[in-house]
Amino acid sequence: MEDGRSVTRSVAVTMRTPGHDFELAAGFLFSEGLVSRREEIGEIAYCQEVGEQEYNIVTVRLRSFAAFDPSLLDRNFYMTSSCGVCGKASLDAVEVKGCAPLPRGDLTLASEVVPLLPDRLLE
Repeated sequence: MEDGRSVTRSVAVTMRTPGHDFELAAGFLFSEGLVSRREEIGEIAYCQEVGEQEYNIVTVRLRSFAAFDPSLLDRNFYMTSSCGVCGKASLDAVEVKGCAPLPRGDLTLASEVVPLLPDRLLE
């Protein structure tokens, strides 16, 4: 929002296999530090005003309380639908901005928990 008006910004272009576009957009915003938590995203939808490109453009509306810093867009993004490791200069560069570090020590998950994790990520 600027001066009480909604502002649209073009952020990134990616080559992807269609499907899970909303998750891809949300994950990109989070991993680039443009949002810090899921509640900052109000709506993700396909742009309805672009004819044949209808399912190729995604619009994300942030909630008014989102701590969005437009200066983070002052660079060009390289975006893929991969896990984010490709194109990084070092393993240190893979770190996700704004995430709390995982606790140290052994992590053990029961085998029946693993198949439930994708749905938990959507919550």
